[in-house]
Amino acid sequence: MVTVSVIIAAYRAEETLDRAIGSLQAQTMPDWEAIIIDDASDDGTYDFALRLAESDHRIRVFQLQENGGPSVARNFGIQNAIGQWIAVLDVDDRFTSSRLQHLLSAVQSAPCDVLFDNIASVTSSLESLFLPYWPGWRDKPLIISITEMIRGCSGIVNPAYGILKPFIRRSFLLEKGIGYSPALRQGEDVHFHLTMMLSGAVTKRLSSIGYLYTQPEKGNISHASQNNISHRLKSTQMIKSVWWRSLSLPQKFWLMVRLNNMKYIDQYAGFKDEMVSGHYLSAMALAINTPWVLFKAMLLLVQRLRKHDFLY
Repeated sequence: MVTVSVIIAAYRAEETLDRAIGSLQAQTMPDWEAIIIDDASDDGTYDFALRLAESDHRIRVFQLQENGGPSVARNFGIQNAIGQWIAVLDVDDRFTSSRLQHLLSAVQSAPCDVLFDNIASVTSSLESLFLPYWPGWRDKPLIISITEMIRGCSGIVNPAYGILKPFIRRSFLLEKGIGYSPALRQGEDVHFHLTMMLSGAVTKRLSSIGYLYTQPEKGNISHASQNNISHRLKSTQMIKSVWWRSLSLPQKFWLMVRLNNMKYIDQYAGFKDEMVSGHYLSAMALAINTPWVLFKAMLLLVQRLRKHDFLY
């Protein structure tokens, strides 16, 4: 048995897979395995992954016959993992060289089921400046509450907690029978994180940066598609349908904020455009016709004025 199994779902990833694997091979903690799951790519991803595996016995490669999306691929990887801990690495991202060492030290000194560390974004033009997504984590409690997680995924917090990458005790997943929902291709991370926490996972944080997210170049950034929004909405509805009765009032509040944020995302975007353009009457008309737009604007204003988090 190895200490950490790193799950890498790969689709059309022959250009970025080497960089992701390179960040594992640079780890100060060498006791890991990488499980690459080629999600029925139609390029050279699978063959390239096999070549990587030939040069490093810690790399195992699988290929799915049909494209199932990241949830299906990650579940396959988790099912075939042998590590005591599970880490998730997106194929276009990477770990800092000491990430696994820091995560293991943290869970040894303060045991938990799930651990999140901070994230920084990098681009091809700026590789040296690593700024944490959540600098305020230094002053937060060690344990991440369910309320904080739901609020962090509500659409009010930026960056959203949905992009966090978990470090998970594999025995917890096996005991609870938890995996990613195969019905989701977007919003699967939020659904997975909340399902673990609502199932009793002791969840903690590290304020240090361990995960490097590859920021798309400005010319490659696109707005979320309607399909992506529908999957995120579906993931929220799934949490609501299963867990609503067990949620506290603040948790219900923030879950409904996320739900409405998905439902009325286009209306709020239109409101923002009108405000930026100085078309205040048109903006107010949108707010009157869709009260959620005004409510979200007020939530954001209150948070900005208070300059710190609320309703934790």
